[in-house]
Amino acid sequence: MEMHVNLLDTLKQGLAGPFTGLAAQHLGEPATGIKNALGTAIPVLLASLFKENTSAGGTNKLLELVNAPNLPLLQDAGTLLTPDKIGVVSAMGQQQLSSLFGEKLAPLTSTLASESHLNLLSMDKLLALATPFVLGFLRNQAGGGTIDASALSSLFKGQESFLSGQIPAAITAMLGLGSLIGAAPKAVAQAIPDAGHKIEAVAEKSGFGRWWLWLLGLAAILFGIFQFRGCSEQAIQPEQPQVMKQAEAPPPAPAAPAAMEPPALAGKPAAARIYFDIDVFTPPASSRNELAAIAEYANANPAAKISISGYHDKTGEPAHNIELAKNRATAVQKLLTEAGVQADQIVLEEPVYTVADMADNRESRRVEVEIK
Repeated sequence: MEMHVNLLDTLKQGLAGPFTGLAAQHLGEPATGIKNALGTAIPVLLASLFKENTSAGGTNKLLELVNAPNLPLLQDAGTLLTPDKIGVVSAMGQQQLSSLFGEKLAPLTSTLASESHLNLLSMDKLLALATPFVLGFLRNQAGGGTIDASALSSLFKGQESFLSGQIPAAITAMLGLGSLIGAAPKAVAQAIPDAGHKIEAVAEKSGFGRWWLWLLGLAAILFGIFQFRGCSEQAIQPEQPQVMKQAEAPPPAPAAPAAMEPPALAGKPAAARIYFDIDVFTPPASSRNELAAIAEYANANPAAKISISGYHDKTGEPAHNIELAKNRATAVQKLLTEAGVQADQIVLEEPVYTVADMADNRESRRVEVEIK
């Protein structure tokens, strides 16, 4: 019998080392919270990469990701997750996540944050930090160097059983992962004939009410299927036969109409990032669109609070940089109030220092907006 490496367990064990502690320190979260969040997010990342490898176009995209230059290894976390280098890792991860998930990245991040009870902004940053290490891990497991399609197929072979049951149902549906990790329904399907044979044997012995036993057995099997799949619909109840036809009861009186309530938005939108030009605090033209979901949520939920954080680096005059970050945050605040958000819903955070990321320090010229 062919044995397969459990990539999920191996990766979790690797991330439980210096990566978790340094990520927790960088994000200002407890290490236990980061470990729990990784336990939710890593199966999703692996399953999504696995799914890419099931089509020709997806395999080509995956090959580009795992063969990218400068992918970090898990043992390098201690030297890369430092103040002077962590920005580069984060920027790399953001690009990889956008390539992998596209427009689904924002709702995925929000759902992962909710499932793991982690701050949304922290989950966003954690995914960006973890993804380059996940891809570096996969390349290393596939043999290192330049990976081809054959190596990817061998790498992912047999991983379905390890990923089955590890991903929340909402995310499985969102990303279309059910066909890849659907081992659970298969197990239930195999249980159906076995249960049927047992019921038939009992019925033959008793000779009485055989069809009743079949109905009861069918009800139990259907109930088991729905429980196994985590289905939220009501369990199917077999119709009970009537011994004597009774007079139909008159239809009940129509219920009084329920009072109308204003609709509420289902979940918090993902954090928004507004990037500014060098030494400029006027928001770009796209800012209103990027803030629209947050403004809509805040207007529908008057108790919600919005956190605005301006970022800067240490290049040039520190006082000027801090003032520039404040002015950028204030400009974003104005856009939100113009969109109808109440001033008392907005909290301006202290300007935050961040390390240089790319040649143009783009990450250091941003404002982050988040529902708290």
